[in-house]
Amino acid sequence: MMPQKTLKLDLRASPEELMRSVALLESFGRENQFDEKLTFGLMLALEECGANVIHHAYQDRPQERFCVRFEATDEQLTIEIRDTGSPFDPTAARLENPDIDPDDRAPGGWGIQLVRRYMDDIVYRRDGNENVLRMVKRVANSST
Repeated sequence: MMPQKTLKLDLRASPEELMRSVALLESFGRENQFDEKLTFGLMLALEECGANVIHHAYQDRPQERFCVRFEATDEQLTIEIRDTGSPFDPTAARLENPDIDPDDRAPGGWGIQLVRRYMDDIVYRRDGNENVLRMVKRVANSST
């Protein structure tokens, strides 16, 4: 069976739907022969950014919807998340100093740092009334 190269999901803004999309990404990675470590990073990035859409863009309103699209090529995997929440650029979040005592740190902001760790490129843009977050992981030599 030929692996699926593109998968688009239209999701309700709920934790259950987000976790369904993470499970589908895991299957998508397996079908496209991505190694487990790489797939784990992709799943973590999707879970973190999707949770931000649910909790921040939509204020935990499950009747809202957002789209997730996966696209695999021989060189990279792209995850694109689109939502119609308030404009917000997660890539503008400042980097926290890991040497600061956790009790002295401002709350939040750690998720995007995890995403930056696992993804090679993260690009935000506003497209009409949509936030579009595009995350790219190069996979040409993912088994090394």
